[in-house]
Amino acid sequence: MEAEIKLINELCIPLQNFLISRGIPLPPGRIKNPGDVSVCDATGRIIPSEGIVLQRRPDRSIEWLLMDILVDLDADEKKSIFVEMASAPQPAVENEVSVVETRGSVVISNGISEITLSRTGPLVAKLVINGKSLLKDAGANLEVVDGSGKVYRASAYPVRNISVVRANRLCAIVRMEGKHAANDGATFLDYALEFTLTANIPDIKIQHTFYCREPIDGLVWVRSIRLVLDTCMEQGAPVLLRQANHGKFHLPRALELNEKVEVVSSSIGDIDRYAQIYNDEHGSHPLALGSVFIRDFASLRENLDDYPFYLRPGEGSKFRAEQTAGGLRTVYPVIAKKQNDFTLVVAFDRWQHLHPKSILIDGNLVIFSIWPQWSSPMKIVQGVSKSHILRISGSPGPLSMNEVEHRMLRWEYPWDNPSEPVDFSIDPAWPAYCEVLDCHRI
Repeated sequence: MEAEIKLINELCIPLQNFLISRGIPLPPGRIKNPGDVSVCDATGRIIPSEGIVLQRRPDRSIEWLLMDILVDLDADEKKSIFVEMASAPQPAVENEVSVVETRGSVVISNGISEITLSRTGPLVAKLVINGKSLLKDAGANLEVVDGSGKVYRASAYPVRNISVVRANRLCAIVRMEGKHAANDGATFLDYALEFTLTANIPDIKIQHTFYCREPIDGLVWVRSIRLVLDTCMEQGAPVLLRQANHGKFHLPRALELNEKVEVVSSSIGDIDRYAQIYNDEHGSHPLALGSVFIRDFASLRENLDDYPFYLRPGEGSKFRAEQTAGGLRTVYPVIAKKQNDFTLVVAFDRWQHLHPKSILIDGNLVIFSIWPQWSSPMKIVQGVSKSHILRISGSPGPLSMNEVEHRMLRWEYPWDNPSEPVDFSIDPAWPAYCEVLDCHRI
């Protein structure tokens, strides 16, 4: 018996070299070596895959196998692939992922992009995306500001642990852990950064997690958390984004802005008064759905005389105003910086929902504000942690805004309920056959 997996590309664009990572149950007593499992399509063609044991049964047979499967999907394609209980020669992968550990660093590479994580000094000693070396000597740094305004940096803490979470030719995840330290040696909050690189594509996924392990009873106040990238991008290179609602018919339009640009997510439109409004009992509910919008309305160069009065900022009905915090400033949840030889693309996952957040592009600096300084202080207690996912990609030459959006859509379908662009489902008879989760007793 084989496990049928049904895939649906939810997008109207093709997805090449798309990595699917899922836990697959296996039948009792059958498989003891991950290499004895293979994946094929409906024609019997073997698809590149790798497996890692998640759980074994008492007889040492594999109960759950984490599988990385590299697939190609046409636009809107529906297809089935099959997990077979038999070994098969694996197809070659052009740009395999490798991890090289040395005493001072760990290097993740797929021949297209490369990340060098340092055990001392800058967190990221080298970052190459699609062949372009992206960072200056200052590299990348995590900065945290406590409630009193004191600044702590991850690079200032002398001890940094780097470990390989998992690595195979299709995918590698490397984890960096440490604390933030101030100039006087004081420390504040623990952090972890997980860097993920997959075969054949330049995209880099960074999962940031903060941990509150402060020896404090009561509330711990955090003013801001941000990841700062000191890039080699040209100072005057334009920023690309797409305004979601333009003109009286509210049609989207692509923009190139030759200035500092900050794109924020918030349920409150007046960012300059965010803290005051948020703390006001009449302010927007903190759990309300946010919007992703450009902070400076003037950057859009709108002629408000072209709009009916009820579409102008500050006019018209206030019904459900908390759901349209951005108004005309609303933009698509991805931003890029374009120059003649390279375009850098950045975003947050679930940017609209996990507010407040912001990405600032100021000259060559790219700043991911995981908790922006313009927001009200975050109040946490000992034991609290939270993770967020940042995305970085790029391509040689100047990309159009359509091409930038195609990069974003590989990461998630961001509207309404954000989700992966590929729907995955397994034949329900298979878990019952494998006798997992008591499915065979139903």
